[in-house]
Amino acid sequence: MNDLKGAGLNGPAQKIYYTLRIASAMCFLGHGVFGVICKPIWCNYFGVFGIGHDLAFRLMPVVGAMDILMGISLLIYPLRAVAGWLVCWGFVTATLRPLSGEPFGELIERAGNFGAPLVLLLLSPSGPKGWMSRIDPVPRPNAPNYKRVILCLRIIVFLLLLGHGWLNLNEKKALLEQYASLGFDNPATTAHFIGVFEIAAAFTILLRPLRWLVGALFIWKMTTELFYPHWAAFEWIERGGSYGSILALWFALGGLDIKIFTTKTTVMKKAFFILVCLAGIAGLNRASAQGCVAIRSNGGFCTAGDEAGHVDTSAQWQLSLNNRYYKSFRHYVGATYQKQRQVLGNEVINNAYTMDLAIYRILNPRWSIMLDVPVSANARSQTYKQNGIYNRFSTHAFGAGDIRFAVYRWLLDPVKMPKGNVQMGLGL
Repeated sequence: MNDLKGAGLNGPAQKIYYTLRIASAMCFLGHGVFGVICKPIWCNYFGVFGIGHDLAFRLMPVVGAMDILMGISLLIYPLRAVAGWLVCWGFVTATLRPLSGEPFGELIERAGNFGAPLVLLLLSPSGPKGWMSRIDPVPRPNAPNYKRVILCLRIIVFLLLLGHGWLNLNEKKALLEQYASLGFDNPATTAHFIGVFEIAAAFTILLRPLRWLVGALFIWKMTTELFYPHWAAFEWIERGGSYGSILALWFALGGLDIKIFTTKTTVMKKAFFILVCLAGIAGLNRASAQGCVAIRSNGGFCTAGDEAGHVDTSAQWQLSLNNRYYKSFRHYVGATYQKQRQVLGNEVINNAYTMDLAIYRILNPRWSIMLDVPVSANARSQTYKQNGIYNRFSTHAFGAGDIRFAVYRWLLDPVKMPKGNVQMGLGL
């Protein structure tokens, strides 16, 4: 076992540094190339801000050139400000996907895009110039910082595997085309099998990151990303943050004994087992619903003062974030499924994504205030007939919902009633 206080961590830390530095640069270089060549799907992401196709195509090369410049800068002279910008920009561009109507899995699958530069910042402390200082190429982390780096990498790898597995189970069109090009007779079944495997691997990494499994997943991820039918080389480069994060985790696990930083996960394992059993039971039943029927959006609930030890806390902040995504495309007449609509390609497709952001301020053990801001992004795609030809068009809507401000109070003294209470709120 390497020395946690001496130079035992410096070797793997430097490998992690260069891995994440190169991976982050690859991600933004590949992303920038897609901007320069004006990838058509980017119009949907510009559409979230109300930007039309013509202006979007003029802005794409500008955005792409900026990404390329940032990627090169990270390779030549890695400033902390550049890495910080890549964290923010990577998260924003990934968030635009569900906001434009794509599945939420598209966001979490790109955790490596913004996670790789984030861990790079965590690995090396800030210099005397702050954000304008150069990221130290010879990091010397102590044991607590090294453990935080490993924990962050575990979460990033968990998210990117979970997101990709989710997209497989959702039968993403690009993935089905990829499997079909490789000669699989039933791409949908292949996608389901791979999806289950990747989700299981994701939870394994989160609960107990075995180093041999991390190495196998690194090879798996690098290999599978080579099979995209279009723009294969650029797709592989752009996803550098994903397998770069996996490789960095592999290096990190070699820096110290796994038993030192693996926490007790008995409760998490039991909860995961119960969820798997419930999912299996649910999978034995078939449920049908009419997707065009309007359903209630998500909404947060007050958790102010709900955490352990809140009685002793005079004032603090809490953040609540709820997300919901659904897609409807199947048509029914009564209980009869109109399969021909999908065969003919004239089905109506609705995508809805909502995010409910609530900020709480606990004033004292009994009183708290809350500001809630719901954000919604919706897309609708349908066909119309012109000159005997069916054409598909889509509409998008994005904006904030009803903003709410409320005041809450526990009716019973939480000091005397720590195990049960009733909360009352009044809001506008």
